[in-house]
Amino acid sequence: AHIEKTKSSDEAIKFAQAVEKEIAAQLRQDDLIANTGAGKFIVYLPETARIESTMVMERLSRQICKKNSKRSCAQQISLSFQLLPAETAADENLQNEEEQRLNQWLSRYKSVSVAPMASFGQTISARDLWKDSRKVSIKRFDFQSKVTQTIKKNIIEILLTIQENGLALMPRLFDFHISDNYLCLVMDPHSDCPAEQFTSLKSIHPLLISVCDLFLQLDSFSIAAPVISTSKFKISHGDHETVLDSLDAHLIDALLSKPADEQTACTKAVDSFSNLIDELSEKVGTDDCFSESQKHLKNITSRKNFGSHLQKLRAILKRHEERLRRIEAIGLEGGK
Repeated sequence: AHIEKTKSSDEAIKFAQAVEKEIAAQLRQDDLIANTGAGKFIVYLPETARIESTMVMERLSRQICKKNSKRSCAQQISLSFQLLPAETAADENLQNEEEQRLNQWLSRYKSVSVAPMASFGQTISARDLWKDSRKVSIKRFDFQSKVTQTIKKNIIEILLTIQENGLALMPRLFDFHISDNYLCLVMDPHSDCPAEQFTSLKSIHPLLISVCDLFLQLDSFSIAAPVISTSKFKISHGDHETVLDSLDAHLIDALLSKPADEQTACTKAVDSFSNLIDELSEKVGTDDCFSESQKHLKNITSRKNFGSHLQKLRAILKRHEERLRRIEAIGLEGGK
């Protein structure tokens, strides 16, 4: 699926055929292999008990999963296997098509299988075998009802945009898997902010600029901005950037259904932004940009002037941020 997505269907077929040959080369003379498509193979081990079959498949998996520079693409891959009695191997009812796709997608992530994904409600940790076993968090969102193809297409387009360009205050989105009934997101893990995270103007200005960026990006997607507060900010593990907890859940909820009253949702988000500025100003003292920012927030009276005032607010924050840089640079020059 990865090769098909990044290259082409023809390349994916060639890759699957190459892997099939690699597996066949590791099998015994009487063993057989068949490529069933979608990155899945059936290996037939005649007259072999379960224990011996397990040993054969574990050895085979180790051999195939080793980094192979001779492979034209995907030099390192992951394999998982399931043992079935020969008489039931052809039973297509063992797993429905959706579970098969999920299992195939999950094979990329170490120590993750279909069972926990089918039951967990929040987050599970895993390692990405395609990217040097980096740590990732996988979240599953169950849809209350089967989504339409139009909604599904919209979700995919927005997630691909976020995956490519990022979304302010959201952990990096590495991967996702969507069906008609649920969505799984693979993201950079995050943890609580250190106590000293927002105790200076130098750290507060970038945060407020990121809030502006988030609100503007969501507005471009026709998605209402979330309610924010200092208690919701976390730190991502990968790049140590500030992120907003539960932003992913807000995003998915908004993509599935618009709020009943968009104006009320907009007002709540703007009020929370204003309260955030008050919270942060209490930590570092008064600053001219805080009062200027509050004026622009008070002037947001509807979704129509939401974007224009946020753009002005962002410009104010960037200007003050640059002023702080100049003051810091002068201080360093004076110290020399």
